[in-house]
Amino acid sequence: MIYNSRNIPESPIPEERKIGQSLRVGYIGTLAEKKGVEWLINQFNKIDADASLVIAGGGQKAYEAHLRATTRNPKISFVGYVDPAEFYKQIDVLVVPSLWQEPLGMVAIEALAYHVPVIANAIGGLQETVLHDYNGLLCRHEEQDSLGQAIQRILQDVDLYNHLMKNARASVSLILSQKRMIDEYLEVLYGVHQSTEPK
Repeated sequence: MIYNSRNIPESPIPEERKIGQSLRVGYIGTLAEKKGVEWLINQFNKIDADASLVIAGGGQKAYEAHLRATTRNPKISFVGYVDPAEFYKQIDVLVVPSLWQEPLGMVAIEALAYHVPVIANAIGGLQETVLHDYNGLLCRHEEQDSLGQAIQRILQDVDLYNHLMKNARASVSLILSQKRMIDEYLEVLYGVHQSTEPK
C-alpha cells in the first residue's frame, strides 16, 4: 500500500492546554449516515462540561436538515463548507466517527499535520494513522459510549492532551513526504520491470 502525500506546511505547535480550559471539538467532512455524525452528536449531548462542537461540511439536503432539526444543543454549531486549514486552527480535537471501512481517512492525517489530536472509530485505515494514546484516541461504535468517554478523557486530562498534541505532526510526517511516495512508487515499478525481463 502506498499512501498519497499531502503538502501541508509545518506550523508552530499550539500552546499547551491548561486545566479548566474549554474544549473545542470539531468534525469536518460529508454529513452522511455512514460518517457517524449522529453518533457524535448523541454522544456530545451526554457531556456535561465546558465544551463546544463545530460541524463543518455538507451533505444531502434532507439529511442535513434532519441533523439540524434534531440538534437543539446551543453548544453545537453547523458552519457549512470551510477552509480546512483555518478550521483545524480553531479546534482542539477532531472526531472522525466513520461507521464504514475508511480506506485511509485523509481528514485525520490533515488534522494531525496541524498538531490536532484525533478521536476516531477503530475501523478501516483510521487504525493505521490514529495511534491510541500516542496521537489520539480510538473508540468503537459497538460500544456507543466509548466516543463520549474519549471526549471526556481528553477534556479532563490536560497532560494526556498535550502529549497527543506534541506527537501529532511527527506521527504523519512520513505520510506527508512526497519523497517517500515517489521512492515507494519507483520501488514498485522497478520490481515489476525486473520481474518481466526475459530470463
